[in-house]
Amino acid sequence: MIAQAVEGERMRSVKVVVTWDLGQEAMDVIGSEGPYVEAVLVPYVESTHTRDLRRKNRLDELAAKVPPVSAQLLDHLRNAEIIFGLDYPSDLPSLAPNLRWVQMLGAGTDHLHGTGLLESDVVITTVGGFGSRAIAEYVINQMLCYAKQTRAYIAAEERQAWTLLWADTLAGKTVGIVGLGRIGSAVAHLCKAFDMRVLATRRSPTQETHPCVDQILPASRLSDMLPQCDYVVVTAALTAETRNMLGEDEIRLMKDKAFIVNVARGEIVNEEALIAALQEGRIDGAGLDVFAQEPLPPDSPLWRLPNVSVTPHGSAAIVDYGARAARYFADNLTRYLAGEPLTGVVDKERGY
Repeated sequence: MIAQAVEGERMRSVKVVVTWDLGQEAMDVIGSEGPYVEAVLVPYVESTHTRDLRRKNRLDELAAKVPPVSAQLLDHLRNAEIIFGLDYPSDLPSLAPNLRWVQMLGAGTDHLHGTGLLESDVVITTVGGFGSRAIAEYVINQMLCYAKQTRAYIAAEERQAWTLLWADTLAGKTVGIVGLGRIGSAVAHLCKAFDMRVLATRRSPTQETHPCVDQILPASRLSDMLPQCDYVVVTAALTAETRNMLGEDEIRLMKDKAFIVNVARGEIVNEEALIAALQEGRIDGAGLDVFAQEPLPPDSPLWRLPNVSVTPHGSAAIVDYGARAARYFADNLTRYLAGEPLTGVVDKERGY
């Protein structure tokens, strides 16, 4: 790997501040870039609740919620050129005047409100692609658990009841993917392996085809796709255009036996409308990894609905996530040091 940055004829050090503890293996991967890369771990982690406030841009409520910035972190930020993490202090560019690039630990940037990064000229990249397979497997697991009545079998097992249940197959069913990006494409690939008919919407569809998608529709034709789907999978990025994209009218278009999986952001689906549809049997079930408010409040009906699976925004959480993310970052760092284009660069106008 390239292990140096060149400024004219003179070698210079590049300081990387890692703000999320990914483990020693991950730090070793980053440090392997060579002697001209100074990588230091100084944790800065905000709560799920604070992240949720940033996501909703409720900055007036943040002051009492954000953790203090340690003197150690402040000291390192003054000379930091690159930061790798998930959470960042408010007004980060003023704390890190030499900052040029932020590598996100996750795929989303919608929780960066108040950090100053979205308004700055600092380049932001995400790890987007490398977690796609794990998320796609989560989607398939939710669909299979629904089709095979796994929850009902587990409940019967707990009662020691020898109960035969009639299951279904994914083969021949139609899945509609809302947002055919990297995650959506990974979902399409696995669904096609199960012999499903795959439909998808995309913000800016082109004339190009996708090997695992039978039909690609523009986002404006979501209402044409939904009535055809046995499964609806939400993988779109949260933007002004996608917020409440699946509202009451759209949910009413879905089949009464439809099952929805959301691995994107809770605000893309109108949660009240979804709860009503589930309670009234207008759709058959849901596998939800994201919610309008996180953590999901204890009084949310979603906790108690028998046809809903709730997981805590963890579809990409795999045991070696830290090491994988570090390798992704190290590859991008090699590009950065060589003056090559970075992968996963966020378009701040689009929001992803």
